[in-house]
Amino acid sequence: MDGSDHIKGLPLKQLVDEPQRIFVVDDDESIRRLLSIFLESRNIEYFCADNGKTALEILEKQSFTIVIMDIVIPEIDGMELLKTIKKSWPDTDVIIMTAYTADFSYTGVISAGASDFLTKPFSLDELEAKINRIVRERRLRLTLRDMCIMDSLTELYNRRHFDHKIVEEAARAIRQGHSLFLLMVDVDNLKTLNDTKGHQEGDRILKILGSIIRQSIRENVDKAFRIGGDEFAVLIPYVSQKQAEIIAGRIRDRFFPSNPGKVSLSLGLAKLKDGDNPALLASQLVKDADKALYQAKNTGGNRLVVKESNNSGE
Repeated sequence: MDGSDHIKGLPLKQLVDEPQRIFVVDDDESIRRLLSIFLESRNIEYFCADNGKTALEILEKQSFTIVIMDIVIPEIDGMELLKTIKKSWPDTDVIIMTAYTADFSYTGVISAGASDFLTKPFSLDELEAKINRIVRERRLRLTLRDMCIMDSLTELYNRRHFDHKIVEEAARAIRQGHSLFLLMVDVDNLKTLNDTKGHQEGDRILKILGSIIRQSIRENVDKAFRIGGDEFAVLIPYVSQKQAEIIAGRIRDRFFPSNPGKVSLSLGLAKLKDGDNPALLASQLVKDADKALYQAKNTGGNRLVVKESNNSGE
């Protein structure tokens, strides 16, 4: 980007805007204090560590957008930590700092995965310019990524992202021992609506449903997708079956006032089974939720069916 206000016709204001969380790793207390004051003055959330081992422990528990790190630090060497960050958290940008320019080159640290390089002593203006450049590039990168994984009509994630995310969420549920539910949602009688009112009206209904689903789930926890023409899916982790049913009911109830007398929703809910194979369990979860959805539609639609439950949710 390098300061450009547009990328192929896309204004910067339309790019993804993410909150920045910066992690400072340096055994020099004066540097940590200086950067703390600098980041606080710009209302940027930050955290500090004074050695590589502590930094790695924090990184495993918290997420950061940018790491500003000295290359010579105790416990774990800065270059080793850089390689670990780029392997385990590839989307995290790293700015390397060093006073040992004879030992470390700009080309060397960039080749190892760093986003930029600072020679000590440095000015805060120089640091700010480097952070701003990285933030601009992150915004562009995230925007382009979202364009590949988003459904343009509903602004929910698409089927391609669903196929990836359900396996990832299944793996996390297995690893952390928490629950994972899949809710499948299908619009009843949409074909009839398209035939009588036209596809523009059908698209309007799908956009309304996408907005309702987005408003009915937990931000940054649940994930919603349009996986087919009139079929949607929601991944719901960390809840009991009753709580998952409440989310499903919220979607169904909010949809009714938006299209009285036109179409309704069928919903199928299933829970991830126990096991240790994420891909296999994710595939079974889709089959279970789809089977529940099929039962909901075949028994008249406009209802929730929970897999292996006689409670229709009416």
